Amino acid sequence: MKPAESRDIQSIRDLLQSSSHRDLATFVLSALLQSNYQAPVYLFVPPETLTGVAAVVASSIPRIHGQGLTIVMRDADVLRSDARITGFWSDSYGADLPDACYESPNAGYHSVFSRKSDHVQTLPYAEFAVAQLAEGRSLASFLKLCEQCRVKSAEELQDLFALELAPARLEFDRLLRLIDNPATLPRLRQSPAARQRCVDWVRSDLAKFAAELGGVLDRAGRVGLEKGELLSALDRLLEALRRH
Repeated sequence: MKPAESRDIQSIRDLLQSSSHRDLATFVLSALLQSNYQAPVYLFVPPETLTGVAAVVASSIPRIHGQGLTIVMRDADVLRSDARITGFWSDSYGADLPDACYESPNAGYHSVFSRKSDHVQTLPYAEFAVAQLAEGRSLASFLKLCEQCRVKSAEELQDLFALELAPARLEFDRLLRLIDNPATLPRLRQSPAARQRCVDWVRSDLAKFAAELGGVLDRAGRVGLEKGELLSALDRLLEALRRH
């Protein structure tokens, strides 16, 4: 996929003034991120819309992630396409993509009928990126940060997005990945919101384990100690402490 150029920003903004185009672009970007750029995406759209969607995607992901992402417009046999994003268009009444295009692991979207694969989740970064581009704002600074942090996957991109722009979405698994990544750990340390999320998770985890352990000890005093159950609870508590 060819990186978007600065002059594309205005044409992308014009495209995304339509709510249907914003929905389409959000769907395509979500489908790609959800599958780490592996799921074939099939779109029933005019050629000019496919070109615009390609520019949206290129403007929303790091350049290295766009390598190997191919886009093609076909007039038949869309399922035989080797491209990551395949467009198809027909003026015939009732024309549609094959049903298989909508089934997992594929992702399909019909721009006329508003039919789309229901297994594709709308991802926060996709919503954010499309909203920014619709306002004519470039994502270049965030994508440069992705390169600086050596973001290698769609998951890591979403982790960094949460850290930098949506700390309320920093779930425990994301925090662990950010901590384990030497490139993102310093940025996590510099973020008061991210540090607070870490503290909240530690408190939550330890409170759960303490309650569980207290319940085990209480049952042990009343009905006789199950040694294995107690040791298991202690092991889990120690594991929580080790993690944090």
